[in-house]
Amino acid sequence: MKITSRPTYSNPRKRGGPRTLEGKERCSQNALKHGLTIRLGGDPRLHELTHQIGYAIAGDDTRPELLEQAFIVAEAELELQRVRQIRLTILETAIATAQTCDSESSAELKITAAFQRTLPILRAIQRYEGRFFSKRKKAAHLLQLIRSC
Repeated sequence: MKITSRPTYSNPRKRGGPRTLEGKERCSQNALKHGLTIRLGGDPRLHELTHQIGYAIAGDDTRPELLEQAFIVAEAELELQRVRQIRLTILETAIATAQTCDSESSAELKITAAFQRTLPILRAIQRYEGRFFSKRKKAAHLLQLIRSC
């Protein structure tokens, strides 16, 4: 008999996820905590910056398929920078919170506790970073293929 770490279900409706209205409402708000679901294209300044970077990546080659991939690389790079800035802000906030805490614990214990509280958020941010990294890598690969043609 094969033992698995989690049960497999033939009925997809029996899989995990929130079942109550409260649980569904809470989960629907998770992505709004850090703002990473908001696309850069909505901001006209960042849209313009994406195009500037994309044109710089493409160079003199103005083939539409190459420009498209260059814009995707540029957007993914800006998204990665945004994710990394958010992570840095979260870590700085955790350290500042630990340093201003009035408890009598040692500084090391305060910082450890502060980081433990931020771990779930950092894990979520890491997933976004992985998505943007993969998007950039794939577009860069396609860009190289198009250039070689």
